[in-house]
Amino acid sequence: MALDDELIERGNEASEKADDLRSDAPDYGNEEENSSSDRVAALREAQKGGGSGISRGDLRADIMEAKRQRGLKAGASKMVTAALSPTKKGMAGALRWSWLNLIPTFGLSLFAIDAIVFLRMVFGEKLIPDLGEEWIPKKPV
Repeated sequence: MALDDELIERGNEASEKADDLRSDAPDYGNEEENSSSDRVAALREAQKGGGSGISRGDLRADIMEAKRQRGLKAGASKMVTAALSPTKKGMAGALRWSWLNLIPTFGLSLFAIDAIVFLRMVFGEKLIPDLGEEWIPKKPV
């Protein structure tokens, strides 16, 4: 067998062995290598999310990656807030209208106010404004 063939064979064996080690499937054939406590520990680690992520060994690069991830999350949060802003403004307008027309509607607009308060408890503060927030001017003077 030529030297090239031996090196190729060794590479194939190494990759097969590495594939076996990275497999998530339980290996029930090797009972002495994989005890039940090892399997439970691996399952718990997988449920936690596998730790703090993949480290490249470079602290500066890891910190920059963490900052980039936080920036992406903050940007996504800002986009969600901006997308829901017109809905929140519309609900604030409806709430203000309900308060202003409480007397002319003989108190029937109180049901609309109660419905908006209930929707705030269900959908949260990103979609429905808080009571009193409808009176804040759009552009502070």
